[in-house]
Amino acid sequence: MVALLLALLLPLSSQAQSGLEGQVESMLEESFDHYDMLELEEARDVLNQALVLGETADVDASLRARVLLMLGIVENALTGDDAVTVDRFVEGLLLDRDAELNVYYSNPDLEALLDEARDQLPPEAPPILMSHTSVQTADAGQPITLTATIVEGYGIRRVVLGYRIVGESRYRRNNMQLTSPTEFYATIPGSVTEPDTVIELEYYLEALDNEDGVIADAGTPNSPLRIVLMRDLEAPSDSSLDHLVSITLGAGSGVGLATGEPLVQGDNVDLNPGMAPTPLHVLIDLGFRFADVFELGPWARLQLVLLQDGIELEPLFGLKFKWLFATSESYRVFMSASAGYGHVRHTVDLGAAVDFVDTTQEGPFHVGAGLGYVLMFSDTVGLSTELFLMTLFDQVSVQLD
Repeated sequence: MVALLLALLLPLSSQAQSGLEGQVESMLEESFDHYDMLELEEARDVLNQALVLGETADVDASLRARVLLMLGIVENALTGDDAVTVDRFVEGLLLDRDAELNVYYSNPDLEALLDEARDQLPPEAPPILMSHTSVQTADAGQPITLTATIVEGYGIRRVVLGYRIVGESRYRRNNMQLTSPTEFYATIPGSVTEPDTVIELEYYLEALDNEDGVIADAGTPNSPLRIVLMRDLEAPSDSSLDHLVSITLGAGSGVGLATGEPLVQGDNVDLNPGMAPTPLHVLIDLGFRFADVFELGPWARLQLVLLQDGIELEPLFGLKFKWLFATSESYRVFMSASAGYGHVRHTVDLGAAVDFVDTTQEGPFHVGAGLGYVLMFSDTVGLSTELFLMTLFDQVSVQLD
């Protein structure tokens, strides 16, 4: 449906433009009739209307130039002011430098005014003999192809590419190859743009005649065009982490030195310090990466203390530092250190005489160090194990989780 509408509208638009140009042409012819009948003001009015219509509809410049030249003739007949006539002629010639006076209304005096108007025209802009779309960025290590298009008939015999690495004093010059009589190309080899050695290139193009005179150029040896070479981001090294934040959720058990008094039966039983288990705890560890191989963040350990009459929770938390000293795609090995606040509860069996399982409480301050290993399942998920040794005080103890 859209294609059909476009197919219908395009011819209509073309017909409308042609119709407007026909109106301007008719108004110009009408001005001739008025001029022939010495109806000079009517001729001027019709020509001014034709100008407005021509500018509004953007009709062909050569047609508008003819209207302006005729308007100059009519105004000269009305006022006799040669300066006004020359100004009108200049307006017309700016639209079409090859415009001429209508032979039926021209005379030597008007031709002289037309020549004067031509003398007042600004110089024509020189033709663009060579066009080139500059290359501003390119991939390092890859060849760079440059193209240029020339205009035939101006004596261009060859096009030369000069290029160098920024900082070099001399250009390397190569003749560009033809793909058609007006199309040229040249390639800067990828070996020149190796990423480890080159950041920017400078280049210029020159279109030369038979005597190697420069007819046209894009850039110059003293003011070259520049190409910035883009590098791929370096792949992370084995020692770098693929994330900024790591979260570890875990569960474990441990063993440590029970030095405190039993919390329930302490008044009834004397307990000698000794090794005792900490059967179950869960933990969460949050690490923020910095300097590629270090992490720092809070961590918390929540011990589930299993008693005969139920479960109690014993929290411990702190700040942990990790150093990932060996990493690869499949594993990571780290050392850790921590300091913080909280207690550890050691489960102690008070013996058959009491027939009661009790706990001791050590802490509440700790410092610790650990060694861990992470088996990576993907870039972001892995299974972590860690041996962590804590020294606790004010109630002194040693705990291995």
